[in-house]
Amino acid sequence: MNGNAILAWISVAGFTFASAWPLFSDQPLPFLGLRGFSSPVFAWPLVLLTASLAVFLSLPRLHTRARLVACIFISFGLFMAIAFLASPVAPMLLAFISGNLFRETRLPPQAQH
Repeated sequence: MNGNAILAWISVAGFTFASAWPLFSDQPLPFLGLRGFSSPVFAWPLVLLTASLAVFLSLPRLHTRARLVACIFISFGLFMAIAFLASPVAPMLLAFISGNLFRETRLPPQAQH
């Protein structure tokens, strides 16, 4: 599993924890950066999208340059959505994933190995 997949799974774990918090406690979420995820209207769809990104990044044999470029746009779109809807701090790992994928896809093919 590559580093981008690990970052995506860490994001999924944090977003799932924050989204499920209202189911287990009446208290506000103790992490301010994830408190916006306590709204189920947009939190669970964002968790599912992030999980699908993590699953794809965990399967390297499915990676082509075109699919990785699509992942750049998906992870950046998730970053923007979460930054505006929840918190600008919460999606920082998605920004790192976007940057890493951008760097990896713009390298010449012989330099990628």
